[in-house]
Amino acid sequence: MKKNSGKNETVETIDTPTYTQSAPMRGFSIYNSEGDTYYKSEVERVVSELRRELYPAPEQTYPELAVAPRAAKKEDLGEKPMRGFPLVLILILNVLALAVIVLGCFDIGSFGNMIAVFVKEPVNGGAQSVSLLDGLFGELAGLGMSLKSQLDYSVNADSTTTILLIVFAAAGALVTLFSFVQVIVSIVALAINKRGGKKRARFGVVAFLSILGLVAALIGLIGLKAQIGFGDFCSLVLPKELGEYGLVRADEGYTLYGGYGLYALVVVPVLTMLLSLCVGRKKK
Repeated sequence: MKKNSGKNETVETIDTPTYTQSAPMRGFSIYNSEGDTYYKSEVERVVSELRRELYPAPEQTYPELAVAPRAAKKEDLGEKPMRGFPLVLILILNVLALAVIVLGCFDIGSFGNMIAVFVKEPVNGGAQSVSLLDGLFGELAGLGMSLKSQLDYSVNADSTTTILLIVFAAAGALVTLFSFVQVIVSIVALAINKRGGKKRARFGVVAFLSILGLVAALIGLIGLKAQIGFGDFCSLVLPKELGEYGLVRADEGYTLYGGYGLYALVVVPVLTMLLSLCVGRKKK
C-alpha cells in the first residue's frame, strides 16, 4: 500500500515479482522496428524454448525385440500348371519308340524291316528284322523258355561273349522300360495338368539314361558279332545307302545293318530332353 501525494486516498498496488535471465522463467519482449507489434512466429519460438527448459521431456527407450531370421524360400517351379503341348509331343514320340521296339519282335514283312532297329540280310536274300530285345530273347531261350532269337549267340561262346550278351540283353530291356516309363509319366502329367495340378514332371533324366542304354546295347551287339572299334560302330550305325556298311558275318552267312528304327531311338530321347525344358512354368 502507498499514499497518493496529493490526496488522502490510498492506492493499492500489486507488487509483481521480477525474474532474472538465469531464473527458471524469464520475460521477453520482442518488437519490430516500430516497437508496437509482436512477431507471432518469434513469440512461439521463445515460448517453445522456455517450455523445453522448464519441462524437459524424459527420453523414452524401448526394448529391442528379438526377430527370428526368415528361412530362405526356394523358388517353386511348379507354381503354374505345366504346358500341355510339350507333354503331348513327348507322349507321341515315346509311343512311337515303344512301337518300334515291340513291332521289331514280330515278322510283319517289308514294313517291319523298314522300322526295325536292326536288319539281318542273308546271302541268299530275304531280309529279317532284328529287335532290340533279341539279346533278351537269346538269354531267355538259353534258360529253357520257348523264345526264338533272330541271331545265333552260341557262336564262339566264351566268358567274354556271355558278358556281352548280358550287356546287350539288359541294355535293350532298359531302353524299352525307359520308353514305357516316359509314356506312363506323360499320361499322368497330362491328367494332373488337366485337373489344375502344379507338380512338374521331369523327363530329361530318363531320356538321357535311355541314350546311355542304347549305346550300351550297340556296344554289346558289336562285341558279339565283330570287334569293338570305331569302324565297326560306324558300320552298324550308318545306313547301307551311304556305302558298303554293315557288320559282315561270313561264317554265319548274313550281314547285319542298322535300321531306321535305330535312328528313331536316338532322335526320340534327344527331342524328349529338349521338350522337357519347355514343360514347366516358372513363378513370375
